[in-house]
Amino acid sequence: MSMAWAPKPGDDPDRVGAAMRQHEIACAIRAAIRSEYTYVSVYAEKFGLKYDRMNALLKGKVIMRFEDVANAERNLEQRF
Repeated sequence: MSMAWAPKPGDDPDRVGAAMRQHEIACAIRAAIRSEYTYVSVYAEKFGLKYDRMNALLKGKVIMRFEDVANAERNLEQRF
């Protein structure tokens, strides 16, 4: 998945950068989940995660925390 980033005048460059980084990590996590488990729901169930939050996280609807990244790295045995 790719997305064109076009910040508007006045946008906070740090917030835009953070959003871009979250998007990159979410795409990498989603690809790893698809490769190993096919569906986010299967992954979430296997590791006792809330599917609704995981889905929202990967769609960028909630802010990703370092704990989310650490959890995915441990579960998927990859660095993001």
